[in-house]
Amino acid sequence: MNFQPDPKVAEALARLAEVRYDGLAWKHTLPGQAVTAANRKGARWNPANVPAIYLALERDTALAEGRYLAGLQPPPIRGTRHLHEVTLTLERVLDLRDKATLQALGVSPTVTFVPATTLRVGSLVELPNG
Repeated sequence: MNFQPDPKVAEALARLAEVRYDGLAWKHTLPGQAVTAANRKGARWNPANVPAIYLALERDTALAEGRYLAGLQPPPIRGTRHLHEVTLTLERVLDLRDKATLQALGVSPTVTFVPATTLRVGSLVELPNG
């Protein structure tokens, strides 16, 4: 799916303050997948060819995501799934956890997997060196 930048979403994103994040996050991986592997095929927030590494700030969230991800794979998954604790220092983060922020971006705060809205946000990401 190709998305044209939505000027209203771009304007709402531009108004958000970037913050620094120092802390832990969690990532669930399938057998053979590196913890640093980016999703390039597209998912809830990133369109195809926009790399994204999906992490959770809570261990339980990562476990739930892992169960969801495993359920999407053709059975059976061979090997052991892994849960990784990752220490992060990120200089430029847009915090999208606030309900009002999500609503300003056109994303439902209760249902975040609506490609027509979440991918429009992700398509506006600025990639370093590119």
